[in-house]
Amino acid sequence: MESRKPKVSLTREELEAHLSKQLGFLSRSVDAFDAGYTDEATRIAQVLRILFHDKGTSRSLLGQLGMKNEVFLDTSPPIFGETVLPEITLVQLGIGGTADQSFIAPLNDVPQKRQIPAEHWWAQIVIRNRNSHAFSRSRLVRTMADQDGGAHVDPSIDSEYREIAEGAFGYQFLADGVPVKPNDVMFVTIRQIAHEVLSTLVVDYQPQRKKLGVGFMSTFPTLSKGLGSKKHSPNKPCPCNSGLKYKKCHGRPPLNG
Repeated sequence: MESRKPKVSLTREELEAHLSKQLGFLSRSVDAFDAGYTDEATRIAQVLRILFHDKGTSRSLLGQLGMKNEVFLDTSPPIFGETVLPEITLVQLGIGGTADQSFIAPLNDVPQKRQIPAEHWWAQIVIRNRNSHAFSRSRLVRTMADQDGGAHVDPSIDSEYREIAEGAFGYQFLADGVPVKPNDVMFVTIRQIAHEVLSTLVVDYQPQRKKLGVGFMSTFPTLSKGLGSKKHSPNKPCPCNSGLKYKKCHGRPPLNG
């Protein structure tokens, strides 16, 4: 049996070079995504996994650089655990576009933005369907990277992930009065997560999205009184499952601009 070879620790400079390389991969992948190659989302998920995921002896790149305590851009609106309506907080609906523009990553075109620590941002729920299947950024990225073609293709896949990817949350889309299958909401959510990461880590980052020729409508439901409208206590955990108190997460005043 072959003996294990000794390993040499990477220097800070080498780790920073890896970070620069991964952010370059991420930037080129989002350009390809915006050019129409939306399956590039699986490679985006792989980069995000490298940056953020810690498990056992496998350490995230940002963790090795001591950057997991930094604050990251959060573009999601408040999410309410008690509503029975589906919640897709990072994407919007395209109005007046073509069938393949059903779900759209809004990038900077969001009503509010805030910053929260990376570990809480990573754990924050950004998707919940009508069956209460919930996906944080972490769960979505890891499932896509580990099972659905990012770094590995599993012979079986998370059933809740498949249900959300194929179910479109009950939204119905028409093109010239004919029902059409929407684009992959998981892919579009991953695209918006990449935008948050690049906006946080790349100095003077300015997304260059091609002109879509569509309007936007939030996928977050307008809640009637008594349906998810309960006021949250500032000192209780935020219902998005980030692990922060509500006043430090979705109860925090939004950023200007």
